[in-house]
Amino acid sequence: MIQQVRDIHTLSAEWYLTKDERINLYVKCAQALDNHGDSTGAFKVFFQAFKIIQLLPAKETTNKKVEAEQLVLAALKSPEVINLEELMTLDAVKDLKNSSKEIFAIVDAVVSSDMKAFSKELDKYKKYLDSHKVSKQMMEEKKRFVLVCTLNIESSTGKVLKFKELADLIGLGIDDVEEWAINAINHNIIDGRIDQINETLVIKTHKLRTLNKDEWLKIKSNVTTWKQRFSEIENVLKHQPATN
Repeated sequence: MIQQVRDIHTLSAEWYLTKDERINLYVKCAQALDNHGDSTGAFKVFFQAFKIIQLLPAKETTNKKVEAEQLVLAALKSPEVINLEELMTLDAVKDLKNSSKEIFAIVDAVVSSDMKAFSKELDKYKKYLDSHKVSKQMMEEKKRFVLVCTLNIESSTGKVLKFKELADLIGLGIDDVEEWAINAINHNIIDGRIDQINETLVIKTHKLRTLNKDEWLKIKSNVTTWKQRFSEIENVLKHQPATN
């Protein structure tokens, strides 16, 4: 049953529903998943609702403040949602700046502060977070995932971090780093390899938070290279003699 709720977007694709009915269906399913403890599933279904909400006239999106707040909270709870900055550009979410300043302040702390400052900042919003069943431990883990995804990986072989360096970055004791890295790998936050002998973590790739200008240029360069290689292969194949 839970899997069907997660897949409601696909299951209901052929149902004859108005936009409002579909939005309400997705929101109720997302709320059910959140109550069940499936924050990642809840976020994904909430996001499907907001794909429709984004198409509504501006006047109608302003009436979706409750749903917008629930979407952001689901994103904060889900360990796999890293690109929070992009989420905050949704029209309905931007309207929360006036109606729910706490949620904007929390997201800003997640994406901009260091670990030490973040832990102190969280204490200001304890009452708000408790009311929405978001624990401090959950938020600190989110922050650690965001921090590791800010690392610049220039080498094709990945970025090598000593356990001590990683511990300093994410605010953990050095003895807890290996377990944390395993958790980050299991949640697909990083693609990495742990070297227990040398006490290092090799991060090959990590989830993208946002694409800055350099990253866009890198992607553009890669796409251009792929196109050139494809053209070269296509030309070679054209000139191959036909076989019987």
